[in-house]
Amino acid sequence: MSDMAHMDRSKTASECVGMLVAVLGCLDSLAADSDADDLSVRALSFAAIRVQEAINLLGPTDPLNS
Repeated sequence: MSDMAHMDRSKTASECVGMLVAVLGCLDSLAADSDADDLSVRALSFAAIRVQEAINLLGPTDPLNS
């Protein structure tokens, strides 16, 4: 059985958004690394887009967080 089956289901949407925002910040930092090659930057950017989409689905857009 996977660890996903044991996840704490009590997380609220705002807690999930907070975690996703932290992930988005990490992706942005990695993409800004001057040593990253173009393919890596593109992959990180694609992942960041997907994380942003998840954030948008979970909660209202806050212009201060963009």
